[in-house]
Amino acid sequence: MGLIIFLLLLGDILVLAELLFIPGTIFTGLLGLGSIVGSCYLAYNNISPTVSIIIFVVNIVVLVIATILLLRAKTW
Repeated sequence: MGLIIFLLLLGDILVLAELLFIPGTIFTGLLGLGSIVGSCYLAYNNISPTVSIIIFVVNIVVLVIATILLLRAKTW
């Protein structure tokens, strides 16, 4: 369970870093996406398919909200 959470957080950080700080380098985005997919795969195998889908959907919602909040003008 700890590895799944770690991979989700790492994936979120890498994807947000790709969007905000180092755009154009596909490497960090692919690592983040791979980390998110890996965490969903581990959740699918170790917990249940339903939990894996819920984790993936919640993670996408968190990424969208974080991107919107970080791209606001008053954030920086």
